[in-house]
Amino acid sequence: MPELQTSWGWLIAVYLFLAGISAGAYICAFVSWLKFKGDNLITRVGLLMAAPCLGLSILFLFFDLEKPAQFMNAFLRPYSSMISVGTWVLTIFFVVCAYQWLKCVAARDKTLKESNVVWFVGFIFAVLAAFYTGVLLWEMRGIPFWNSVLIPLLFLTSAISTGIGAVLIGATVYSSFKKEAEVDANDLHYLYKADLVIIIVEAVILLAFLFAMGLSSSPAAVNSVQILLTGSLAPVFWIVFIVVGLALPFYLEWSLYRNRVNKHLSSTIAASCLLIGGLTLRYLILSAGTFSTFTPLL
Repeated sequence: MPELQTSWGWLIAVYLFLAGISAGAYICAFVSWLKFKGDNLITRVGLLMAAPCLGLSILFLFFDLEKPAQFMNAFLRPYSSMISVGTWVLTIFFVVCAYQWLKCVAARDKTLKESNVVWFVGFIFAVLAAFYTGVLLWEMRGIPFWNSVLIPLLFLTSAISTGIGAVLIGATVYSSFKKEAEVDANDLHYLYKADLVIIIVEAVILLAFLFAMGLSSSPAAVNSVQILLTGSLAPVFWIVFIVVGLALPFYLEWSLYRNRVNKHLSSTIAASCLLIGGLTLRYLILSAGTFSTFTPLL
């Protein structure tokens, strides 16, 4: 019988998921700041969501490590492991996010102003945070299914997509409370267009990853692919991730973008599906991990 890893479960999946949302939301805020040349609805929503999501992700990592001493040890020894490197990346990113979150809250009805240097630093660490969530698995050599450069790329694209989903929901809520923001909400159409491209790229990376692992010389990696596609995780993979997490939001966003409309219900459903898909992806990748000691009984 294949030996599946069980050490990294839902807590780590949620940790990776929230860190990805935070990075994706910040990237949305940064791109919108450049696109609209300053303060706008999407930038504000992205900044308001990035810091809380990142704070929660660090909290989930803290809970998974169980002992406060382990967390501090990871922080104080930045070169000891990828988790230690990640704690520093996330901490610096959190400091930038928290600073901009405070400025955004303080601005309220005033025009938000921010230094380009702060934006640039935040963007770099947002990309590093999103990429790191995949590198963390890539470095775990005992589980061949995770040992692919496509994992960080897959998690990066997923982070951007889930960040867009979170911003779409946040913008709908924000505009419902601030009626004057309704006009700006029409600019969400560029997010629909961007996410359509991201979903296609994510699907291509996923296909390439599964194809490569399916042809791997490692029986453990091949077994992990089988578990996902036809095994115990297949219903969750095909129904929850592929249909609900990818196909449905793609269809809804395509309809919204093609018709140049901004229906709050359709947008919220699409965004919710993106979030469901993002969390499910991380859970599936973790759950399908099989130790390299597995050999087929042939």
